[in-house]
Amino acid sequence: MKSFSIFTSIILYTISFFFIIKSFSIEYEEARIFPQVISIILIILTSLYLIKSLKIDTSLRGNLQRVLGVSILAVLYIIFIPILGYFVITPIIIFLIMFYLGMKNIKILILNPIISTLLIYFVFVKFFKIPVP
Repeated sequence: MKSFSIFTSIILYTISFFFIIKSFSIEYEEARIFPQVISIILIILTSLYLIKSLKIDTSLRGNLQRVLGVSILAVLYIIFIPILGYFVITPIIIFLIMFYLGMKNIKILILNPIISTLLIYFVFVKFFKIPVP
């Protein structure tokens, strides 16, 4: 598992340094600050992740299975947004992810997706006037 952590860290470091280098080509100096700060934060977090993963040698098989399951649900979510629409698929996917991760309380399984979707609707569509897919 350490090799996976090292590989992931290398990828994240590469992405961070790429964005830092590319940010210098942004014409306005004020606009450079955001990608540079985010890249520096990513470098710091990647370093912490690498240090922690090299110190602890535990079996992550169950966690990897959960990550893979949620990743598959995320891909299905992206596929079904154009087909079913954002406000139909979002509560369904929230329900499925919560159920997959072990939530057994039926009230929370039903209310959380509905309330979350309604909150997203009112904040982004009604308040900020931002269209959702």
